[in-house]
Amino acid sequence: MKGVFTSSKVSPGKSVAMIATILLSINAGAFAEVQTPAARAAAASAVPDSPEKTRLLKIVEQCDEAIASNSGNFKAYVDRAHAFFDLGNFALAAEDLSWALQLNPTDGRWFIWRAKCYSKLDKDDLAMADANQAIKMASDSVPAYLTRGDLFVKSKQYSQAIADYTKAISIDGKNAVALTKRAAAYKASGDETDAEKDTQAAAAIAPPPVETTVASTTTGATDDTTKQNASVTIATTDSTTPTSDPATALKTTSINLKEIIFGKFENPEKSVQNLTAAISVSPLDQSLIYKRAQAYIQLGKLDNALNDLMNAIQNNPNNSNLYIARAWLYDTMGNPAMAQQDVTQAHFCNPTLSKDVTLDNIAATHLKKEKSK
Repeated sequence: MKGVFTSSKVSPGKSVAMIATILLSINAGAFAEVQTPAARAAAASAVPDSPEKTRLLKIVEQCDEAIASNSGNFKAYVDRAHAFFDLGNFALAAEDLSWALQLNPTDGRWFIWRAKCYSKLDKDDLAMADANQAIKMASDSVPAYLTRGDLFVKSKQYSQAIADYTKAISIDGKNAVALTKRAAAYKASGDETDAEKDTQAAAAIAPPPVETTVASTTTGATDDTTKQNASVTIATTDSTTPTSDPATALKTTSINLKEIIFGKFENPEKSVQNLTAAISVSPLDQSLIYKRAQAYIQLGKLDNALNDLMNAIQNNPNNSNLYIARAWLYDTMGNPAMAQQDVTQAHFCNPTLSKDVTLDNIAATHLKKEKSK
């Protein structure tokens, strides 16, 4: 196991940091699996060969080099954790998040993400500790309440789950994910009436999936229901940039902001329908959610787009492009303060982001779009 980082990174006198450090010391030894060649090989072999696998392994390699040259490289640990997560090795992802939290124990997002890793590994006590810590650090964090609610559902504590989902909805009343999750919790607890109310409320925000007969890209379906649910595709023609931020991400400038924020869909309404169907099969695929947000923007449905970007960020909280797009939405919807926070967060997530990416340039992107209509 690696040596523990020095405590000089933690500001003295901050109770939150002290609590976080205690939790880290408890959770750091949660796994026997560490960053060994055997563990790496297992992570790689668990995923079929594909361009995406090659991309993820390249990110791991780049992060290895960055950490070798600077053991305090916070972003490299986070990027490598994301790559391991996508490779399906949640133990290695959780370990990297633990080291990232040693460097920055005051950011609740990483506790949320590590809680998801622990839950995937059925280490639910550790997951609950992280979710509780995230809520202590940010009592208005919708992702934190959703994460803890999911853990309560997993243990069939439906009343506690409903309470957490209700709290998330009180913070963001247009969050279709929270409404859908609460509907499922109500249904599991036997409350069909409230479940139906939430289902209808969620459908009003995000339209339900549409049926399609396009050939499935999912393999291994074992029954007719599975095959029918998996039989979706995305009939879009977009030129959006990749939504991942590897350790050596491309430098985003004001010149290509328009391409990042606005998708190019020949039929955005149909694209929303197809993407919604695809998301019903892969609800955690942030790239699909991001594309649907772009289609909603093209349709002028900004509330729907904002909801999708929030959900995409919950699934991938380290993607600068998502924050850039949401910054434009906030600014367009008359909330420049929140927009500026997202611009700042985008630069934090991607230090290679060009300094000329500012709120002013993001706002100007919209003017260029309007003139091009």
